[in-house]
Amino acid sequence: MNGEKGQVLPLVLAALAIGSVVITPFLTHASTSLIGSRTYGQAIAEQYTADAGVEHAIWRLTNGGLANELSSPGDSTTYQLSETINNIAPSITVTRINSSSPIYAFRGGTTKAFWGYDIQGNIWTAMANAPANVGSGGALTYDGSYIYAFGGSSTRTFWRYDIQANTWTTMTDAPANVGSGGALTYDGNYVYAFRGGTTKTFWRYDIQADTWTTRADAPANVGSGGALTYSGSYIYAFRGGNTKAFWRYDIQANTWTTRANAPANLGDGGALTYDGSYIYAFRGGTTRAFWRYDIQGDTWTTMTNAPANVGGGGAFTNEIGANYELISTAGDNTVRAEVRIAGGAVFVLSWEVE
Repeated sequence: MNGEKGQVLPLVLAALAIGSVVITPFLTHASTSLIGSRTYGQAIAEQYTADAGVEHAIWRLTNGGLANELSSPGDSTTYQLSETINNIAPSITVTRINSSSPIYAFRGGTTKAFWGYDIQGNIWTAMANAPANVGSGGALTYDGSYIYAFGGSSTRTFWRYDIQANTWTTMTDAPANVGSGGALTYDGNYVYAFRGGTTKTFWRYDIQADTWTTRADAPANVGSGGALTYSGSYIYAFRGGNTKAFWRYDIQANTWTTRANAPANLGDGGALTYDGSYIYAFRGGTTRAFWRYDIQGDTWTTMTNAPANVGGGGAFTNEIGANYELISTAGDNTVRAEVRIAGGAVFVLSWEVE
């Protein structure tokens, strides 16, 4: 027994020695894992915050008026959220990185002519003809996938144009005949419309439900050259009817206000569209006049004339709006995204974590 007891101490010491070899790395690993977990958790929180910063920038572009501030390619702004997310206030940079894509237009004047206009190249191109002649009240708007159109000419005709296929499809008729001054625009959710025909009627069309409803009447009867376009939280409108009247409709308040008059009286074929920076306009009235409106300055500029005189039914819309680079940094994490915004619709082109 005494001999066996004598052997216990070396065995215990050996066990302790082996234990120290095992336990020390284990404790080191455990400590490193805990630190790693905290670091990983922080990284996730920072990435989430950076993502939220990009989402906030998109909101400002579509609802907060930021798109109007960044009116030209290269325009940029940097800001920091006033409130924190995960105890971090992300730094956000938004840069306008291109000008707009093509504008599409009806010539009108009881023709089927349908054109595309390259803003950068200042060039017009003939596209597939409309299904029927387009007359007074012809109108166009783009919803992010298709272009919707009134045929006008005191008809209820309502068409859809597929940009990729360059083809037309007949849709559900308007609630009543559309006359001179008929117009369309899209706000990202609904299509809005003037009936025209020397009426104040203003409709809203739900694309998903395929239904029409009535909104607040225009300030005065809308006649030849009446037109609509959307920017931010507002819809801009020509009254037409051989007047220079130019209005703004507040979608949320359902109210109308007056803006700077057009450079000349509007006639049949007057039209408006917004490209993400400026509003472009046909004067109509069998003229080639083509104008640009600066929303911030509330001013008008004369541009290159259209290829031919624009008469009753002249109308246009832009396919897509402007592209923006969004960079949001939170801690050591940065999210870089590129989005395209058109008529209230948002298209995410890329979204990367750096």
